[in-house]
Amino acid sequence: MTVVWVRGKRSLDSAPGMINPETHEAKIEDVFKMKTSLDFDMDKMKFEQKMSVIELQFTETKDVIGHTEFDLGMYGNRIRDKTVKTTLDLRSDKFPGCQVYIYVNVTLLEELPKRNDKMTSSIRESGALSRQTVGAAP
Repeated sequence: MTVVWVRGKRSLDSAPGMINPETHEAKIEDVFKMKTSLDFDMDKMKFEQKMSVIELQFTETKDVIGHTEFDLGMYGNRIRDKTVKTTLDLRSDKFPGCQVYIYVNVTLLEELPKRNDKMTSSIRESGALSRQTVGAAP
């Protein structure tokens, strides 16, 4: 089994893992890092929604086992510079009721604007950059 993190046209694959036939669990200790920009709403003083998808695939056939979605903007608004374990429900016809456990860390690469700051650069107007890490805890 492989985990695939999909954002738009980009995707990252994990190292393969095996499903334990007794517990029906699979542990994949891999870390994904992707640099992206998140749009920051100055009126609401928060990051806007930016969805990502995690797929589970059979390694040999690339058949999709299931998928789940998560919002990078939400993590940018709630957690910064710390790692948080998150449980996501897997959407799967083959394995209903499964869950995916991920560890998320969001690091801002520039300071967020203050409510009264005047915007002087186009980067500030369009949002603050961040780097997300999704994967097993270090």
